[in-house]
Amino acid sequence: MPQSFRDVDVVRPNLSLNADSTGGLSPASGRRLASFVRPLVTNGVALSQDSSYYVYALKDSRTSPALTFYVGKGVGTRSHDHLLKPDATRKGARIKEIVASGGQVLVSRLVDAITESQAIKLEAELHFRARYG
Repeated sequence: MPQSFRDVDVVRPNLSLNADSTGGLSPASGRRLASFVRPLVTNGVALSQDSSYYVYALKDSRTSPALTFYVGKGVGTRSHDHLLKPDATRKGARIKEIVASGGQVLVSRLVDAITESQAIKLEAELHFRARYG
């Protein structure tokens, strides 16, 4: 995982991000974002070109639209693993709080079938946009 946003070569196209009914990116917006990321080379070594990665969001269903509180990348069941065993992070505490109040944590895959380097860059871009607009 990159140590900072400087380690990730993200292309910032002029895109409008369309929110879906749950407050996340529409699949079309996610595909447009994924098409703008270039393969990542770290220390001269290219990351896996396996296209089984995805970028996902965890959302709080207690708000309307559901607000994203975490964005991550993964393969397999990674997006749901957080719900099975919430950890001691702020993310884990938020999951426990939502469940304890009777709400649901919504898992939304923003982009499917991308490479690891694309997933890293897109995840970093979404973190950057969430923090700095």
